[in-house]
Amino acid sequence: MKKVLVVIGIAIVLSLAVFYLITSREYQRLDSRYVKLQPGKEELIVLVNVGNGDRKYIAEKINKVFQCNPKLIGIDLYFKEFSPEIEQDSLLLNSIQNSKPILATRHMGIGTQGVNKVFLNAALDHGYAELNAENGYVSNFDVFREMKSKKDFHFAYTMANKIDSIAASRFVNNLDGNNSDVVIRKLSDQFKIFDFNENINCEQITNKVVLFGYLGPTDEDKLTTYARFHDDSDASGPDMYGPIVVANQILMILKDEI
Repeated sequence: MKKVLVVIGIAIVLSLAVFYLITSREYQRLDSRYVKLQPGKEELIVLVNVGNGDRKYIAEKINKVFQCNPKLIGIDLYFKEFSPEIEQDSLLLNSIQNSKPILATRHMGIGTQGVNKVFLNAALDHGYAELNAENGYVSNFDVFREMKSKKDFHFAYTMANKIDSIAASRFVNNLDGNNSDVVIRKLSDQFKIFDFNENINCEQITNKVVLFGYLGPTDEDKLTTYARFHDDSDASGPDMYGPIVVANQILMILKDEI
């Protein structure tokens, strides 16, 4: 009986070892595919966390950033409703009209959604900010989607195209179809992030790409990526905010990292 138990115990240990080896190798394969980290601080893209700020707060931050002469402003937020009678709506519209940012929208396979046309018409351009997940991990995105006779482009691609149209065109031409992996080049702590209520420093904004979005304090818009084991995030929860993923997509497109 003891020999039988020993054999069973050995079989269980071997099974667990084989399972661990297979899953470990699979993770390493996926990790090397979706994570290609570059050392050092990111120097092109700066992020602004809108936190719990209302539209008046966001408008004031946009105006302040615009005064610092950035290369480009992107806003990874959805402004669905607009009423000219509401002061903060008018303030937000004025800030968008003056700064001419790229706005994030939804698409859901039916065209531009999620942002009021008043804001869209005031902006420089827009693109859908949607990602595809596999097994719960952010893995890829549609760089463009064809709707009848026109193409709708992803928010990250639209941003990258305004920064360097030659690099963006090269990226699309190298695609096999319209889909690309999401490759993480920089972790969250490698970006300069102006936190909620932090004063904007123009020296860190001038001629930079500035991306507005939600980066805490809650896990709203926080995603699970294959970079999760490369930083100090909780391994059981989401590890990277949406705007950080967008920033990595922009870098990937500009560097043709596919």
